[in-house]
Amino acid sequence: MPFEKTLDLSQQTKPNLSDAEFTSIMQELKTDTTVTTLILSGMHFKQKRSEQLRDMLKENKTIEILDLSHCQTGYYCLDFLQRVLKHTSI
Repeated sequence: MPFEKTLDLSQQTKPNLSDAEFTSIMQELKTDTTVTTLILSGMHFKQKRSEQLRDMLKENKTIEILDLSHCQTGYYCLDFLQRVLKHTSI
């Protein structure tokens, strides 16, 4: 069984990530196949970042659990992002 990893961004001290932080996280999600759980509780994403996150999640085949509780994402509904994944925790 491969190693499983949780990427928990809810521990950030602020809800908005800088461009460098967001780019780094997106790169990690594209390249690290051990990330199976992504926790974005309380994070705020503007429309462009919501779209980038949505597109990455469509391509990602390893993330099975996504926690978007108290998350604010542009005009995209959370249930749109939920449907991209097999299992969702809200």
